[in-house]
Amino acid sequence: MGLPLIPDMFSTGKSAHGCGHAVQTVSQGTRTMATDYITSSTENSGVSIRTNTYSDRISLETDTATRKEVIISAGTYGSPAVLLRSGIGSKQEVEKLGIQSQVDLPGVGKNLMDHLVVLSFYEVSKPALTNGHLIWHLGGKDKSLADSPLWNSAPRTKGLDPMGLSPTQPQVEFWNTECYSPRYMFRDFPPDGKYAFAMATEFFAPRSRGYHPAGTCKMGRPDDPLAVLDENLKVRGITGLRVADASVMPFLVEGHPQMPVYGIAEKAADLIISGK
Repeated sequence: MGLPLIPDMFSTGKSAHGCGHAVQTVSQGTRTMATDYITSSTENSGVSIRTNTYSDRISLETDTATRKEVIISAGTYGSPAVLLRSGIGSKQEVEKLGIQSQVDLPGVGKNLMDHLVVLSFYEVSKPALTNGHLIWHLGGKDKSLADSPLWNSAPRTKGLDPMGLSPTQPQVEFWNTECYSPRYMFRDFPPDGKYAFAMATEFFAPRSRGYHPAGTCKMGRPDDPLAVLDENLKVRGITGLRVADASVMPFLVEGHPQMPVYGIAEKAADLIISGK
């Protein structure tokens, strides 16, 4: 296809124009995840982990959230939702939902940013195997599944790929949601000069179009009307309440946000320890 191979697409801080491998946090065959922060340090640390627990809202007394601090890390979608259900957000919007307004912060839930993901599918003129490496890794798994009574008794279906459907299959109905499903899907690539304006409008609309949403509780200057947090990740107008996740980003980084989110968490810990 004529695209240059870029060994490291995400460390330069600039958009990489080319193709490359997805970076993984793997060292000596072991994958490292954010949960390693918890599983490796909770013993004798005073941290209590509650599973199957849902955080709906924060109980506020006057202008204080708790005796010490509450840190919300529910993600780009979850953190603003918790704030809004707690009455922290646009006064007009929360009261419209029957929620008593506690702090009027119009920026809560706004400023959603995401990396644009556009997928193109191609048919090769000469048949070729592009996933041959899987043969070496899945052989043992297939054998173990074949020996399992549960696997043998489970109903199986070939399934359908939406990209492979045609108008001659009227019994198939597409079901999708506004947030998570593709708005436009073409079996054949759109011809030149067709749909370009409509597609560009949808692609760059202020919605999530990829896997890296950010910015819905952004940090900002006091004179920024959409700023939810100050420079110490504290929610404006509330004592003892912070947010620490990708939602705090004023701007989305051009590379993968995983490491920046780790950095936000580390910085939040330093701020809490220092009392800032």
